[in-house]
Amino acid sequence: MPAVLAHVGLPTSNSDARIDNPSVIYGFILVFILQCFLGASLAEFVSAYPVEGGMYHWIAAIAPHKYNTLLSFATGWSTVFGCE
Repeated sequence: MPAVLAHVGLPTSNSDARIDNPSVIYGFILVFILQCFLGASLAEFVSAYPVEGGMYHWIAAIAPHKYNTLLSFATGWSTVFGCE
């Protein structure tokens, strides 16, 4: 991953991330644009499965049948631990 960031011109360490470095601004712009695409795709996905269950229900709906119980369980508990 650092090789990809260095190729794009984004800072790869804290010493490279100075405010006067224009790649910091370009990095924020790039991340903003990519996050907009991610938000749009998640909004489209959520509208296809409108349930109150949340992420673990979406995982159960789209995961392979063999793994959907395990992945739903792991997603639910990682959400609980992430909120604490």
